[in-house]
Formats: sequence, structure tokens, C-alpha cells
Amino acid sequence: MKELYKSFLDRLRVEKSVKIYGAGKFARTLCCLCDRKHIKVDFFVVTEREKNPTELLSRPVIALDQLPASDLCNIVVGFEKREEMKRTVSFLLAHQVKNIIMVHPDLVNEIYCNFLIDEYSVQIFCEELRKRKKIIAYINDEEGEIILQYLKEKDIQIEAVCTDLPALLLSDNDTPVLSYEEMSEKSNDSTVVLTMNNVFWQRGFITKLRKSGFENIVLISEEIMQEIKQDHMRMVWESGKSGLHIVETVNIEKDFYAVQNDQGGVQYRWRVALWDRRPYKKEILENIKNGKMLEAYEKQFPNFYYLPYEEVLLGDIHNRDMNIEVYIAKFHKDKITSHVVLPDWVIPIQVGKALTNIRIAEVCDDTGDNISLKNVDYSEGTALYWMWKNTHGQDYIGLFQYRRQMAMGAETLLQLPKYDVLLTVPTYILGSIKDFFCQHFILEYDWKLMMKYIKQYDESYYETALKYEREQCYFSCNIFIMRRKYFDEMCSFIFSVLEKVDSYYNSISMVRKDRYLGYLVENLLSIYMMHNARRLKAAYTDMKFNHSLNN
Repeated sequence: MKELYKSFLDRLRVEKSVKIYGAGKFARTLCCLCDRKHIKVDFFVVTEREKNPTELLSRPVIALDQLPASDLCNIVVGFEKREEMKRTVSFLLAHQVKNIIMVHPDLVNEIYCNFLIDEYSVQIFCEELRKRKKIIAYINDEEGEIILQYLKEKDIQIEAVCTDLPALLLSDNDTPVLSYEEMSEKSNDSTVVLTMNNVFWQRGFITKLRKSGFENIVLISEEIMQEIKQDHMRMVWESGKSGLHIVETVNIEKDFYAVQNDQGGVQYRWRVALWDRRPYKKEILENIKNGKMLEAYEKQFPNFYYLPYEEVLLGDIHNRDMNIEVYIAKFHKDKITSHVVLPDWVIPIQVGKALTNIRIAEVCDDTGDNISLKNVDYSEGTALYWMWKNTHGQDYIGLFQYRRQMAMGAETLLQLPKYDVLLTVPTYILGSIKDFFCQHFILEYDWKLMMKYIKQYDESYYETALKYEREQCYFSCNIFIMRRKYFDEMCSFIFSVLEKVDSYYNSISMVRKDRYLGYLVENLLSIYMMHNARRLKAAYTDMKFNHSLNN
């Protein structure tokens, strides 16, 4: 939109002066925009003299049939409805008007709403808003809550918030909340800031506001919206006493970003989902800013630190005669990614092989003691089970995925003997782990069953799980390398719980096929790490993600 808007203004500047067709709201808006941009407007052109004023914004209003031939040019035409635009342009062409400057339909709302604040700098945008009084923020999605928080952080006084979805707003919002009907009763000289992220959705709200008499409407452009969200993200993580900063260059999945803390000679790093756009609640903000986030993580996973590296290709990392096997899970329906050369210590294993006649790897999870048929529920958990039951004797054993592996340096394996476990960067959740998984991936009943069977397995693990479900960090995607003795111990815990969850759903003839047990594996792995954190020597590195070629 920015380029289209700029191109339109550049087109107007080519002319020494222009005329504007019409005498309604949008015509007046175009004139105000031209005045602000120092583009000369000679007069307004209308079809009928009788139905219009003689003067508008200190310019004469002249009927088309009264114009001399020399003035039948450089007329700017813009309408909210495409059909009306087409009819008007055809009408003007029939009257021999030359050099008609059409307003692109996609620019109508941009011009109408941004003629008050049409800058593409967040700084100037905020400066302009600070000059205004009676600002109402119209919020109807989660993006709007983020914008509201940001504007308040920038000392912009918001008189009220209007929303059609009161439950959307943060419980800690201290600004009066109005319904649309209540806002309509307020003075329509208020400035209404629309914060919706979807441009097409915004148009409906603009029309509604105009019908209620609101003229001062500010629509936030996509460029400003993105810049605000990026700046807000930095403000959240880098303000206060936490010592946290966003890592700009890091090997990480595209829908995530990394934050880091350097303290006491060690590094901590977390990955946070960009798509998790729930606004940060006050207590979460405070935990981030005052350093309690780090304190909470240390209680959850004491002495689990980030392991720095200078990344090399996976195929260039040699095992140096170490007795290590890392299995990389592959499925016959995997998306095509760029080819990754594997070293001899990384072994492809086909998961869900019992579900297909297609063979894509030498090692398959349908041999020996296996649960290959259950891959639709266990996901890469069927590889984990096969490794546990059908291999033995390694000093270290691990699991990668076809698109997700550890990002490692040439010397990473040389450092491995210092540790019992090597993981990938923990994921930080903006809320509780239980709420996050139950909202996005599994049924709340799945979680209830998992907790029930953890308690049956071991009361002490259950006490850890009760703490874990309220925490905010977990190790995602089931990627690890660990000493074999701890691997066996972990798998015994994980599958003792999962087999009972699986059996319960079988007993009530409920067919899932939604990878729910694979998500439970992630949590049980993290619960195991949390429960044994003080006796395990652990480190973590970044997660390398290989994008599919057709994305």
C-alpha cells in the first residue's frame, strides 16, 4: 500500500494544479490531503450546480458544464464504490475531459482515514497522536490489544476503548471500555484509531463509523502495524532489569524468534512463537522486565545453559570414534526439503512404516518390538519407542526430525562428554504450558489423563508435573542427544504413562489420529528433565529448521 499511495501523490505533483470532482466527504478529504502535501487545488467540479454549495474549503465549486475547454483536464476522481467510479469516469470522458486522475479503489480508505496522520514512521505517527485529544481505540482482534499496549507505553492518552467483543480485552486494562452503541453517544469529534490487522475488515468499521458521524478516523497502515509489533516486542523483552535482548541473527524456525540473557558468565536463550499473538498480561510483563522469568527458569531447569557454537553443515560434524547414534525420523508423506548430507552417526528411520508399502529408509519402525501402526497418534514417538526397545549399547543416543535438527558446531560432539543431555533451545510460553497445549494441540481431557497416570507411576513425578503445568518453559519437538542410561530411564517413564492414556481411549473405542500422544511425549520429556534437573548435566543449542522447497 505504501508504494501505491506514494505513486498517487507523485502523480498529483506532476501537475501544476488539479481540480477535484465532487463536493462530498471524500472530495473534501482529497482537498485536505493535497493542502498538507502542498499540491495546489484550483476548485471543485460538480455535475449539478443547484444541489451543491458555491464554495468549499475556500475554493469555488463549479459545474462541469460551466467550465471552459481549457479547464476540462487534471480532474481527480475518487469514490468509495467502484461502480460509482466507473460511471463517473465514463461520464467525464463523454464530456471530453482530458488527463483524468483516478484514485485507485484500494487507496480510498487509506486516503480517507490517513489524511490526519499519513506518515509511515512510527515515531511521527505517535507524535501526531499525542497532539490529539479524545482518542478512542477501536479494537476487535488480538492485534488491537497489542497496539493499545504499545500506544500506552508511548504516553498516548487513550480516552476509551471500543469493542464488540468485551471478553477480548485484557483483565488488567485500566481504560474505560465502551460498546459501539455507547461510543456513538459520545462527541463525534473524537479521533477513532482503528487497530484491526485485516484491511478488508477495517472497511466495514470505517463505513459504520462514518454513518455515525465520526470524521476523524485513523487507520493504521500495514507498514506501521508491522513496525509497531516489532517495536513492541523489543520493548517487552529489552526494557527493565532483565538483561534480555532479542537475537537478530540466529538459526531458528521462521515463525519464532529468540531472546537471550548473558549472566554470570553463562548464556540463556529461549524461543518464542511469533504466531502466539495473545497480548502479554501484566504479570507476565512484570516477570519479563524484573528478571523473574530467569529466576523461574532456573527453578524449573537449574544449570541448563545455552551452548554456543559456530554452525557447520551437519555432514561436516564427525563423531571422532564416539559411540553415538542419532536417529532422524522420516515419514513417507514428508514435504520435500533441500538435501541434507548426513554424517555416519545420524541414521534415518522411517516412522509409520506399518501404514504404507512405500519404503524411504533402510531402518524402519515396524520391525522388532514396535508401535508403528500407532504413528498417527504418536508421531515421532514411534521412533522413540523403537529406539528404546530395539537398540542398545550406545554411549549416547538421540532423535532428530527430517525438518528439525540441532544446529551444531564442528566441536559440539567433542564437548558432549561433559553433559548427560543435549537439547534444543527451550520454548517460552506467554501463559501456562497446560493452557497453551490444551488451547492449540490437545484436549484438556488428554492432559487430565496424563496427570492421572503420572501420579500412578510415581507420586514424586506427579508433584513435579503439578509445578510444570503452571510453568512457561518446555523443550519442544522431541529433539535430544543423551546418555543411554538416562534415555532408558526416560522412555520407561514416558511410555508407562502413554500406554495407559492410549489404552483408555481404546477402551471407549475413540479413534483419534491427531498426533495427541506425540504432543504428550514433548511434555513428558520436559517433565522428566525438570524432575531430574539437579542430577543431570545438560546444555542446549539452537534448532535448525529445513524449509520445504514448495513453500
